[in-house]
Amino acid sequence: MAITITCPGCRVRLNVADDRAGTRLDCPRCDAAIPIPRPSVPTVRDRATVAAHEPTTAPSLDFDESEPLSPPPRRAAARHEPEPEPDWEPEPRAARAPRSNALLYAAAGACGALLLVLGMLLAIRAYQKKPEDVVAAPAAAPATAPASAPAPAPAPTPAPAPAKEPTPVPTPAPTPHGPAPAPTPPAPLSGEQVYQRLIRSAALIESPNGTGSGFVVDAEKKLVVTNYHVVGSETRVSVIFPVYDPKGQLITDVGEYRRRASELAVRGVVIGRETTCDLALIRVDRLPEKVTAAPLAAAPAPTGSVVYSVGGSGASDNLLWRLTKGTVRGRSQRQQKADFGQVDCMILETDAPVNRGDSGGPVMSERGEVVAVVSHFDGSARSVSGNIDVEEVRKFVPRHAAAPSPAPGPGPGPKPGPGPKPPGPSPKPPEPGATVSNNKGKIEGTEWESLETVFKGKTLPEGALRLTFTQNDRMVYEIGRDTYKGRYTLDTGDGVTFLFDEELAGKKTHAQKITIRGNRLTLTDPDGTAFTFQKAR
Repeated sequence: MAITITCPGCRVRLNVADDRAGTRLDCPRCDAAIPIPRPSVPTVRDRATVAAHEPTTAPSLDFDESEPLSPPPRRAAARHEPEPEPDWEPEPRAARAPRSNALLYAAAGACGALLLVLGMLLAIRAYQKKPEDVVAAPAAAPATAPASAPAPAPAPTPAPAPAKEPTPVPTPAPTPHGPAPAPTPPAPLSGEQVYQRLIRSAALIESPNGTGSGFVVDAEKKLVVTNYHVVGSETRVSVIFPVYDPKGQLITDVGEYRRRASELAVRGVVIGRETTCDLALIRVDRLPEKVTAAPLAAAPAPTGSVVYSVGGSGASDNLLWRLTKGTVRGRSQRQQKADFGQVDCMILETDAPVNRGDSGGPVMSERGEVVAVVSHFDGSARSVSGNIDVEEVRKFVPRHAAAPSPAPGPGPGPKPGPGPKPPGPSPKPPEPGATVSNNKGKIEGTEWESLETVFKGKTLPEGALRLTFTQNDRMVYEIGRDTYKGRYTLDTGDGVTFLFDEELAGKKTHAQKITIRGNRLTLTDPDGTAFTFQKAR
């Protein structure tokens, strides 16, 4: 491309190559200095047009013939220094064409690369956003474009939506379409926490048949579960719930419960019983304020899991609501004989030590749910106890919960007809609805000597047995030359429990029936053996 300039001195027009732009040229005619201006940047199409019309020869001199041809004015001597002759030969067209094409290809390639980078950035931004925040981006232009046509201008891109604050997601975050994470099982309770749940539902059951434990299974209906062998055939029992001192501390002193027996005892009516599963259901008149129901587990306790129970076995040691801990050994359906009949049910076996007075108490898991009811222990094996599985309890309670309470008065049976009474004293049945002992005020501070009697084929002389009851619940039982000391408790009706300091016939606790008529006392064992005493003091 050539630049046309005019000499300001002689008005001659000169064509100069564009690479001399921005320099000076001495006029070949008058030796005047001519500044060569910079041309404006032509478009690609202009460059092609100019290149087609550019001369291929050296620049020509155009003279204005109207002006006289006169020698140019002389310059100062300093201006006549020899200068290098200017290069008038323009760059050949064939050499310039490749340069123009290279520039065109470079510009097109840079434009394509820019669009490609822009498309990648938009794609990454869309992937990082949520589906509802993604804004559709235009398709990226091809990386290269034909040399004959200019690169197309990219379509206008809509302004991206403002980024939203990321929503915190819990760890680990579930996948959008994956399954929800499994719930974390609750942490096991400590022994103290399990004990607090047990004690809020525990109960002490007293009946002429003996003393045992139980627990509230339905607070709204006032239902208490215990063992069949605790209540036997009795219709009415006495139920005692845990008591707290003014500071809110649990009272475990047996003497406190004895002194307040008439105040604390709640009347209970047996509304259901089943020998085969050794269970009984009691409806009580009222529940103390802090008493709550113990929830039944929906599934059996797994083998090896830790369980706890609470009961009244510590009464002989002046400790009520004693906690026992053990481990599940297994479950099995069993048929076995018992003193009260045939047992045929699901048994949960543990290694927890069970003692008399614990029968009927709740067995609770570390999750705070009842998994069994204490029933019996195996005297021929070490650390083996049998408990009625919660599966049996869940079936037993609904079968009897709606049963009406028995009408007051003596239970059904033939009434005694007229005629002479059988010889010898007979045990007096408990009074209907009795909630306190029939012997209260009659037995305290007394001494008794046995009459002559026959026991297991042998004749026992008069005075072979002696009973002494003090005012402070202490007792002494003399059998020949053997003396057994301990405590006694007055149960409902004719029931009296002996709590010896040492074992008698293999156990310390003995549930008895005592009937006092005048100066005669009849002591009846659970197996029906009776001894008659006369008052000595």
